[in-house]
Amino acid sequence: MPLAQAFMKHERCGVLVLCYSVTENWRNTLVRSFRESCHDGRIVAIVGGNLKRISGGFDAVISATDKAEALLEAVSGEPRGARKAS
Repeated sequence: MPLAQAFMKHERCGVLVLCYSVTENWRNTLVRSFRESCHDGRIVAIVGGNLKRISGGFDAVISATDKAEALLEAVSGEPRGARKAS
């Protein structure tokens, strides 16, 4: 994970998506590093069906069984139907 932390410090990412398979210790480390480097970025957690609770620090939380639309909404921060056509 040090490579991921180094990348965040130098590349200025906009979105961090964390899967349920990442341990809580690493999740906390990555969330902290992301917030330090990417102040305006969004953090989305994907949780498995058997996970009852998840630590805080996320802008959005979706289920692994959700459809792609849910991930797009979580990443953008707005419901997909709310976007106006140009």
